[in-house]
Amino acid sequence: MRKLVVQAPSNPWIFEGAKNARAPGWTSGECKVRDEIRGVRDPFDAANTRAIAIGARYADMVALLAGSLRGVPRGAGIETLRSQAVAQTTTAFAAGRGTFKGTFENWSFDPSTRTASRTPFVVILPRGLGRLQLAPVQFRRARDGGLRQIKTLYMDIDLIKAHRVDDNEKTFFAEFYLAMHDDPAAEIDNIEFANAYLDPRTHGRQISIEAIHAGGNGGSGIFPASMKIYKVVGRFLFDPQLASYPFDTQSFAIEVQPKRGDAAFIVQPPPLELRDKRATTESWEQITQYVGYDEDFVPIVDSFTHEASVAPFYKASFVWMMRRETTDYFLRVVVPLVFILVIAYLSIFIPGAHFEAIVTIQVTALLSAVALYISLPKLDSDTATLSDRIFVFDYMLVSIMIAISILRINPLIAGHRWLRGALEFVHVAIVPALVAVAAYFVYGMSIAGG
Repeated sequence: MRKLVVQAPSNPWIFEGAKNARAPGWTSGECKVRDEIRGVRDPFDAANTRAIAIGARYADMVALLAGSLRGVPRGAGIETLRSQAVAQTTTAFAAGRGTFKGTFENWSFDPSTRTASRTPFVVILPRGLGRLQLAPVQFRRARDGGLRQIKTLYMDIDLIKAHRVDDNEKTFFAEFYLAMHDDPAAEIDNIEFANAYLDPRTHGRQISIEAIHAGGNGGSGIFPASMKIYKVVGRFLFDPQLASYPFDTQSFAIEVQPKRGDAAFIVQPPPLELRDKRATTESWEQITQYVGYDEDFVPIVDSFTHEASVAPFYKASFVWMMRRETTDYFLRVVVPLVFILVIAYLSIFIPGAHFEAIVTIQVTALLSAVALYISLPKLDSDTATLSDRIFVFDYMLVSIMIAISILRINPLIAGHRWLRGALEFVHVAIVPALVAVAAYFVYGMSIAGG
C-alpha cells in the first residue's frame, strides 16, 4: 500500500468525507475544519489509513465475487450467482487448499462457517518499554485449519550505502548492517534475502555476509551481549516504475524470509523513530523508510490425487523510498532543449526573403533534438517516460514551426490576408504559449516528485 501511495500523487489517496452542513455539529459551530486539511494532508495519518484499509477490503470483496462468477452464464438468477459464490468460497478459496490474491490482502475462508480465515498476531507490552510489539511466540495457519507455533525475529537493517542503480537490469548494490536480538532461532543461516540478485552464470546470489558480533560476551563489552550483528554487501533486485522518469520516486527493498518452511519466523523491527535514517546514496535522495510485511502462498497440486493445497510463507521488506536527483538531467537535457526551441522560434522573425535560412535553422534544430535523444542512455521501459514525452513535444513544436513557415510563403495562402495573419499569430503567440504550458507541467511534475 505504501509503495502505491508514495509513487502516486497524494491527493487521490486522501479520503475526506463531504461536509454535511445540516449535521448538528456544523450547525451549532462545534465542528471545525481541521488545520491539516487546509494544507497538504498526510495520506498515512490514522484516519486516512483506516479509510484506505476499508476501501481496499471492499475492493478485494468485489474482485473476489467477480472472479468467482466469471464462468456463470450471463443473465443467471440471484440464487445461481449466490450458490456459485458460496461454492467457490468453500472450495477454491478454502483455508489450506486455496487463496484469493487481492490487491492488498490474501483471502481464505473456513469451509464450515464461510468466514475469513485470519492469522492472529500476539502482541505484548514489555515492562518499561511503553509500546506494544509482537510477542516472541506467534502462530500461523496449518493446512488442517489449526495453528502452528513460529518465532518472532527481532531484527533491524541499517542501510549504509545504496549505489550503482541500474534501471535496465533492475538492480542496485547495497551495504548494510543486520542486527538481531540473540535467540536460538536468530541465526543468519536461517535467513534468505529473497530479492538478492541471482547470477545466471554461477547460479548463486551476489551477496556476502561478514559476522561483526556473534552475540554473548565475545565482543569484549563493545557490542551488546544480547545482539548479533552482521555486515552484508550485495546486489539486489527492485521494480522500477519509470512513467514519471526523471522525476520519479522508487522503492529499494531488502526482503528477508525463512530459508526453510520448518523454521518460519515473523520480523519485528524497532520503531521508526529509533531506526537510523542516514545513508549514502548516489544520485538519489532518501524520502522515507518503512518495514513492510507480506504473506504469500505456494500453490501445490498433488499430481496423483489432484488435491490442491497452499503453503503460506512470510516475507518482511525493509524499504527505502528514494527520489531521483534531476540536476544532471536538467543540465544535459532540459537546458539544451530550451536553447534549441529558442533558436528555432527566433528564426521565424527572419524576413521571408531568406526562407531557405529559416527552414535550414528549424530543420537543424529538429535534427539536434533527435541527436540529443539518441545520445541519452536508453531505458528499458514498457511505457513512455516523461522524458520521452518531453522530446516528442519538442519534435512536434519544431515540426509545427517548419510547417507554418512553409505555409506562410505558399501562393495559395499568401493571397488570403486573414489566413496569413492567423498563421503568423500561431507562429508568434500560440507556439510560446504551448511551451509555457509544457514547462508548467514539467515543473509541476518535479514539485510533485519533491
